[in-house]
Amino acid sequence: MRVPYYFSVVLPQIGRAPLVAVKRDQSGDTSTGTNFVSVYRFPADPFGPPASYTGPGMNEDGAEHVYSVHVNGHDANVGAAVIASGLGSLVEPWFLGSLNEDDVQGYPGTPLNVNGLTFEYEFDNGAAGVAFPPEGRYFVAVDSRADPFTNEPLRGPYILRFWRNDVTPPKLHMLTGRVSAGHPLLAGIVTDRGSGVDPLSLVIGYKNVLLLAALYDPSSGLVIWLLDGAPKIGVGRTGMLAIASDYQESKNVDQAGENILPNTTFRRFKLRGVKGPALSWLLPKPNACAARRESLVVAAGSTRTVRSVTFYDGGHKISRQSGSSSGIYAATWKTGKAHRGRHVLLAVVRDRRGARAEARRILRVCHR
Repeated sequence: MRVPYYFSVVLPQIGRAPLVAVKRDQSGDTSTGTNFVSVYRFPADPFGPPASYTGPGMNEDGAEHVYSVHVNGHDANVGAAVIASGLGSLVEPWFLGSLNEDDVQGYPGTPLNVNGLTFEYEFDNGAAGVAFPPEGRYFVAVDSRADPFTNEPLRGPYILRFWRNDVTPPKLHMLTGRVSAGHPLLAGIVTDRGSGVDPLSLVIGYKNVLLLAALYDPSSGLVIWLLDGAPKIGVGRTGMLAIASDYQESKNVDQAGENILPNTTFRRFKLRGVKGPALSWLLPKPNACAARRESLVVAAGSTRTVRSVTFYDGGHKISRQSGSSSGIYAATWKTGKAHRGRHVLLAVVRDRRGARAEARRILRVCHR
């Protein structure tokens, strides 16, 4: 049954905030508008006690945006996650059973990861939802929490992703299968059509070490793991495990069935380390239609210092890059004068001793 709200001496204020019907994706800004609500419950203080250990454990001082959700009674889960927000902002959704800030739908209705089987348990991942909800009308309140130590406002723009019936895990494909021995970067593509990929879940495990992803781009699905400070990759094959979950997994508090992590993908693979240079294409995806200014991105490295990475369209040189400290090299391909149809792009890495490695990528120019 629906989690009931508790009686509050103060009349509910969330109903005064702007209300719109929820869509798959919507944008807003918690720095625009009026702040009506500063505390959500129940549960009370889901973030723990405040830094001073007095008063409430939160100060949601942003301008609330409220979205209405209708559940037909046959949904396995519904929820919403902030998949992008402005620099320096902290935007959080709350899943409510009514237009009352005291009607948070239990721990899954808070913006925390409440799945104790995940790596980021109790982290604020900006997702709120409910599993097996009864039929009825629900609400998602999007707000911003002030810094718990300085009380500085952390308001800003956001993109909210709404999902319904997400019962499948993300898709994961590794891009770097052959790398230079040492501390190379690893890259993959992780996508999810349901609730979206939770960046805090993207983990690589090898040699008794777990590494969290350094970067995730939700628009392309590109994920980067940096191995600096981690065990070295030797020449030969190294067994690895890649893990990726979606936002719904962070809301799964009751796991039924044989699979206790139904919204998580586990991918075992062998990483090949080589002596000398190695190169892998990252973006754009194969056979994609190139934009008029297309970004070409590769991961390149060597057991010696990399001298340069050069990009070619057939026999025509597009760009020559050097001096990357991260191992990522990018160039811009201007396709305005390129012929329509299929193009074979070549990327070549050379180290200081002249050794080289190359990789090709087929793209299409579709515009006129």
